[in-house]
Amino acid sequence: MKNSNSISSRRKFIQQSTLAGTAIILANPLQLFARNNQLAGVNDLDINHVIDTENSCLYNTSVYAWLRTDIPLEIGHTYWRDIHGTLISRIPGTFLYRQLHMSPAINILSANFQKYVKPVDPADQPQGLAHTFYHDEAGRQRFFDHPMTKKYMVQDEVKLVKANATCWSKGDNARTLKDTSNNLSPQGKPINDEYAVSLIFRGGTSANTRKENLIRLSNQLNQHAKVTRLRYHLLEEYDDEHFPEGQVGHRRPVDVRYNAWIELGVQSNTDLAKVLEPDLLEILNNLDTIHIYPIFDKYTIMAKGKATIVGLKGYPAYQTILAAGANNQLDPGLLEDVYGKVPKE
Repeated sequence: MKNSNSISSRRKFIQQSTLAGTAIILANPLQLFARNNQLAGVNDLDINHVIDTENSCLYNTSVYAWLRTDIPLEIGHTYWRDIHGTLISRIPGTFLYRQLHMSPAINILSANFQKYVKPVDPADQPQGLAHTFYHDEAGRQRFFDHPMTKKYMVQDEVKLVKANATCWSKGDNARTLKDTSNNLSPQGKPINDEYAVSLIFRGGTSANTRKENLIRLSNQLNQHAKVTRLRYHLLEEYDDEHFPEGQVGHRRPVDVRYNAWIELGVQSNTDLAKVLEPDLLEILNNLDTIHIYPIFDKYTIMAKGKATIVGLKGYPAYQTILAAGANNQLDPGLLEDVYGKVPKE
């Protein structure tokens, strides 16, 4: 049986780390954090909790998003998180849903790698990645077959984006190898520096070779002491049958469509080039393009098949509840009375 003082200490450490970027001073943040995570289904403090939970999902979607250009970018990010996200949280079938809000691609690699860092036109920079986990294809099908998906979600896309690029990963084509945060539902600015390292392999490279290269690169990066999170995704080509018809395209031309991406976290102020370059050298023969997008915010809309507070109320409400010490607003009974039954996977 675990010592209660030990558990309390570990919870305190996780709480302080999780809220480090929110600039919120709480009278009793530990209690609020614990209650919020219980609501989101995150109350297991085993060291491999995040890794095992994410790897239990056998079907994933990765959706690169190009937000609307006729409204300020900040409004687009906010709409995605607080309006579109709360809509998604009400549709059952999803096990875990995160939004990765990204800055434009950065060029930090040395001269030997420059021919692979192909310029991205400012108008063609994706601003985010919608990262969704399903336990299996049945969960995915339940989400996409739900009346709210076609009636509301698909119709809402045009209010959010000008284009999407939807890709899929099945089975062991997507795996989490490391996560030192032990927090399944991060909200806001990441604790460490995080990036979406997006790859295009040379034309003609077989699927097996792509997978071998991606896993080799990921395994080697995983050994680096400064790496704090690593999850790789081998992306399958978009299939029209997998997504309901809408007003926004979900395809990308073959020559600019990413074949893989790595969610990479490193300790703050780490020289990313020194981490990446030695291991990238081993796959250069099969590589065409590498783009590195900083992740400036990460929001968890659903965790373990249930909506988080951010998924139900939006991020400003989440911040206000924590800052005010309004524990009553985190009570599952209150939330059910106000919002109705929260959809579960």
